[in-house]
Amino acid sequence: MSLLRVWFSFNGRINRSTFWLKGILGEVCLSVVVMVFVFALGGFDPDAPQESPWPLIVLLFWTVLSWWITLAVSAKRWHDHNLSGWWTALVFVPLFGVFFWFYMFIKLGFLKGTDGPNRYGPAP
Repeated sequence: MSLLRVWFSFNGRINRSTFWLKGILGEVCLSVVVMVFVFALGGFDPDAPQESPWPLIVLLFWTVLSWWITLAVSAKRWHDHNLSGWWTALVFVPLFGVFFWFYMFIKLGFLKGTDGPNRYGPAP
């Protein structure tokens, strides 16, 4: 599965190795690139005049992109467990969401999905 499909599509299934390599590791690499751009634009120098809006624009773009990637990758891992990607929304429930995040991290990152095809497609 291509990197763009992993990052931007909410359809299909991905396995654990794709989740870690293209999902998590890919997003970490993207974050490093964005931080280099922000620093190059003078975004975090407290002594520099803050005349340019570009560091904030880059950070806003990265934040939206990062959330999208996280939601898409998580949805496809839930699909691999034959569950709806909407399970990810439970992390936004106050108090419960913190504990659910740990459950989600273990389930999506370390537990094998369903064998064979399921309602979300063939096995990855």
